[in-house]
Amino acid sequence: MQETWDVSALIDKGTRIHEARGMTMQHLGMELRHIANRAFIDFVTPEQRAWFRRCMAKVTAGEELGIITAELQTGAVAPQPFFVTARPAKAEGKWWLMLTTNLPEAMRPEVRKPDKPTLASGNEFMLLVESAAQEMGERLDLMRLNAAILGDEAAASPETRATLQAEFDQIVLNDAYDGIASRTGAGEYLLLRDREASPSTLLAKLGAAAESRSISQAQLGLEANSLQLSTLGPNLNPAGIRRAADNLRHADRPVQQWEGVVMEQPFWLRPAILVAGLAVIAGIAWLVI
Repeated sequence: MQETWDVSALIDKGTRIHEARGMTMQHLGMELRHIANRAFIDFVTPEQRAWFRRCMAKVTAGEELGIITAELQTGAVAPQPFFVTARPAKAEGKWWLMLTTNLPEAMRPEVRKPDKPTLASGNEFMLLVESAAQEMGERLDLMRLNAAILGDEAAASPETRATLQAEFDQIVLNDAYDGIASRTGAGEYLLLRDREASPSTLLAKLGAAAESRSISQAQLGLEANSLQLSTLGPNLNPAGIRRAADNLRHADRPVQQWEGVVMEQPFWLRPAILVAGLAVIAGIAWLVI
């Protein structure tokens, strides 16, 4: 059965549009000459951005996307549903996104609808970080969280730790930029956060979840630190992200000994936040080292 597509856009792993063809004004509210260098992810509705990024990560990993549905913010009053697929481009590291609002009925049963966002696997997280870094690296922080109680079998019952971990999973996922987060160990999370958002809100939510189970801040053993994503360099790769995560695990290590970091003045390192003590007023008491 012949496929027909209304718009095609040549994108890279950061979803930046290099070229577009078709009815962009009708469907995306923007003329062809103005659409280049825009990030395609910006057209996706906020509710579906996390899921759409996961789909693009699969494409980057060499997997077949098939046909998916996505709601795009267009020149129309309300977001429009689109059918979307991806095709490899001749240029390395780029793909053609194909869009249409009308797909033959016979093909619709195979269409994938948005899934409920979940924490990313390790490799998937790396791909998502790479993508976001190309688009928003200057505004994002790579953040590490660790709740000691979740890795200490003697600290709480298995049931308590399991329910707390499930709630922490959801809190971290909801707070991360476009849902880009992963659980890398028992109680340890890596996530991307918009630097303009205060981390105290996230920490307060985690602390409140623990207190609702009569777990004190001291028992929780929550610690967090972060660094600016842009400091990892323009050619970000999984090895660099792993080194950065290891550096965050050893925040007390002298900067001169940090792997992969060569800077005369470590002005970019955001202070480690060690969370301890009791919740105070509307938040959590935290110490900046």
